[in-house]
Amino acid sequence: MAAQYRSRTAIFATTRLVNHALRVASMLLVALAAGCSEPPPPITTHAVTGRVTYKNGQPMAGGIVEFRSQRDQTLNMSAFTEDDGTFNLVTIVNNQNAAGAIEGPFRVSVTLPIVEPIPTTIDLSEPYVVETGDNHFEIQLEVDPKRADGN
Repeated sequence: MAAQYRSRTAIFATTRLVNHALRVASMLLVALAAGCSEPPPPITTHAVTGRVTYKNGQPMAGGIVEFRSQRDQTLNMSAFTEDDGTFNLVTIVNNQNAAGAIEGPFRVSVTLPIVEPIPTTIDLSEPYVVETGDNHFEIQLEVDPKRADGN
């Protein structure tokens, strides 16, 4: 009888230990899952404005300017050009818009408002650098508007 009692006590103790270990493991999993679902820290952006013109100085209306960070490729920064060729860059992060762009170097491309007869997107050769504070860029395309609108 004493052997049976010791055996049951050992089983009971082992079961309690296993249950405790499972509870601790499940709490750790919940804590880790909660930590993974937190949004990333907010980013700091700086105002980026500019103007896009054709070779002859005419403003490019209705195009798209895109800045691609050379430091963080997960961020999308872009803007539409207004009738006077001006733009205000916006960064999309966590499905929300933040005015401007993060600090650092960027590759810039401009998508023309008309698709044909030339390629729609022009990748600019020189990198643009966004610095702390307000930034303004004058972008002159090496195409004339007659070529860009198909005439």
